[in-house]
Amino acid sequence: MKQLKIWLLALVVVAPFYANAKQAQNYIPQRIAVVDAQMAFGESDEAKRFKKNLDARFSPRQKQLDALQAELQSLQQKFKKDEPTLSKTQRETRWLAIQRKGEDLKIQANQLNEEVEKIRREEIGKLEPKLMATIDAVAKEQNFDIVFRKQQGPIVMVDYVKPEFDITRKVIERLNNAK
Repeated sequence: MKQLKIWLLALVVVAPFYANAKQAQNYIPQRIAVVDAQMAFGESDEAKRFKKNLDARFSPRQKQLDALQAELQSLQQKFKKDEPTLSKTQRETRWLAIQRKGEDLKIQANQLNEEVEKIRREEIGKLEPKLMATIDAVAKEQNFDIVFRKQQGPIVMVDYVKPEFDITRKVIERLNNAK
């Protein structure tokens, strides 16, 4: 009889913890995944085709910039070599020509970079919805509860979450009721 009382007491003490553990287990995500979106963008066939087309499109302008850079370096070296023998007027004239070439190079390089970046952002804008849909599809197929986006730094991005884990509406309700 004494042993039965001990078992009942143990059951009474342990049962709430077991119930809470079981309940907590229902709320804790069972399957979590991580996706490196940058890698997915960069290594997708579509992104590789885009990069190849972008390189082909801007290659002639990049070659022009490279030639202009080489010419500028050559002028700078020649100026440095000839500087001791040049008159003040010649030094100023050459120095101004070098500065103009440098400014021209800088302007052209900035224009090229801006154009490339604009096109790159547009392409990413086209690829992102496709990537997100693919992440959702893979998450559902593989039965993941939450998919986090891998990135550098302390920021955490969630790309997919089962609806039952999303508490946004409850938070909004509580915020609205707290007035």
